[in-house]
Amino acid sequence: MKQRNHLIMKLRENSGVTAVIVALSIFALLGFGALAVDLGYVMVAKNELQNAADAAALAGAGELSSIYAAKTPPLTLNSGEQSQINTVASAIRLNNQAYGQDPNVVSSDIIIGYWDTNDNTFASAAPHDRVPNAVQVTARPSNGGTIGSVTTFFASIFGISNVAVAATSTASLTAPCSVPPDELACIAISFDSPFCEANPDIVFTGNSPPPCGAWTSLDQGANTNNLTDLLNTLLHDHGCTAHCGNNSSTNYSIPGKDIGDTTNVTNGLSNSLWQCFQDLYVCARDPITRIWTVSVPVVNKACGQMNQTPEIVGFATLSIKGVTVGSGSNVVSQGVPCGSSPCIKASVVCDNVIDDTRGGGCTYFGSYGSIPGLVK
Repeated sequence: MKQRNHLIMKLRENSGVTAVIVALSIFALLGFGALAVDLGYVMVAKNELQNAADAAALAGAGELSSIYAAKTPPLTLNSGEQSQINTVASAIRLNNQAYGQDPNVVSSDIIIGYWDTNDNTFASAAPHDRVPNAVQVTARPSNGGTIGSVTTFFASIFGISNVAVAATSTASLTAPCSVPPDELACIAISFDSPFCEANPDIVFTGNSPPPCGAWTSLDQGANTNNLTDLLNTLLHDHGCTAHCGNNSSTNYSIPGKDIGDTTNVTNGLSNSLWQCFQDLYVCARDPITRIWTVSVPVVNKACGQMNQTPEIVGFATLSIKGVTVGSGSNVVSQGVPCGSSPCIKASVVCDNVIDDTRGGGCTYFGSYGSIPGLVK
């Protein structure tokens, strides 16, 4: 009996401590609950701001693409066009509210810069031999409190009345990943030559192309018969009156090409095909500039090893400026002469925006697709 009374007394002595612990626990639980509500609110605001930043960056990069597509390389971007991009990017944010308010985007939050696909980094200024290719936008809250922060509901109990939050997005013009069949010619170039970082000019001479170029018959074996049929089909498709070969076909299957496809290449071109190529150039070139602009596959073969069936790792745009054929007193040049006959005078077009709907996101070899994509 005495032992039971002793236990009851002990419990009564601890009851005050238990009440304190329960009170503190309830307070802590309420605090965590309040913080959870505020944290959820901040995350929702962050996501909504990200949507606004994404939309603004894409709109700005789309405007950049439209400006470039209306120009002829070499491309430039003046201050008025930069203001135009800022206006478009800033306006589109109004279509994406954050927690019921318009996101705040000031001019300093919109940066027209350069996205480097080699190391996936953004710089506020393009390298000296490049033009801006990306737009970065930062969106911040503007809900009547401190600009750039979200007002909390319960965290103010702990002295936290505002939480800084912002969202940044970068959209860039990126290289095309495919080329339709009507834009391909019978030339391929190596990924190993920095055409757009050094000298973009390329000259095909004699029966062999330069070390960093090759002839391609695309899907079929790279031999004289297939190249003859390909050239004859290209002549036919361009509405040319010239004909290549006595018995050649005009139904050569010219495929479109994608990144990862292979293509058949060869280092030699028969003398009989040089006249065919010159006829194609004369027929297909622009009558004013005398330039024939074509898309060519870039393959994963090093310069000097352009043979067999390499994989396509990208696409470039080639401006063919002249073709010279014949020998001795019978040398004939069309367009820009290129030295010893036969030869082709051409150059890789750099910082070129192709005005179409091709998908992008692939490795840059001088040309961008017109549709930008989010890169960061």
